Amino acid sequence: MKFSKPSPLSLFLLAMSASGGAYAVNCTPGTYSSTGQDTAPGGCIPASVGTYVSTSGATVATPAAAGYYAPVTGLTAALLAPVGSYVPGTGASAPTPAPIGSYAPVTGLTAALLAPVGHFVPSVGAVAGIPAGPGTYAPTTGMSAALQAPVGTYVAIQVQALQHLRQPVVMSPPPGRLLLF
Repeated sequence: MKFSKPSPLSLFLLAMSASGGAYAVNCTPGTYSSTGQDTAPGGCIPASVGTYVSTSGATVATPAAAGYYAPVTGLTAALLAPVGSYVPGTGASAPTPAPIGSYAPVTGLTAALLAPVGHFVPSVGAVAGIPAGPGTYAPTTGMSAALQAPVGTYVAIQVQALQHLRQPVVMSPPPGRLLLF
């Protein structure tokens, strides 16, 4: 008895009959299953909030990395934390606004930056620190408001802009001079 080589059509028909007539298709990006195919129990499942699936045929969803978030189901990529916010850990569903005293000037941050010396941040979600104005100073990092110079003293304007100074430069008027406000 001589057997012939099976044709592609006969192999397809044999696979169809063995699977009960169902033809397996890989899960599309944004979805996954235990086998990576739509014939798995439960079919293809959309990636849950906080995760994404970037390839077809995936068997698991990937948690969004720090600096990224996934706010809805079925995403094919995580989103960068926008300016004014950050994402500290993995699997986030939303970014965290930069708190008072901090700011987030670029996308994808994993932590907010403290307002530098000479600056303050009075509100959440800031993208930059605000320089202390004339007659005020911000002596430490992370300040939510500038401090007024004490009565009888002044803050030199050119010194305010020097962020590298650690101590405020509050000066008294020269002897024999009166400071009027």
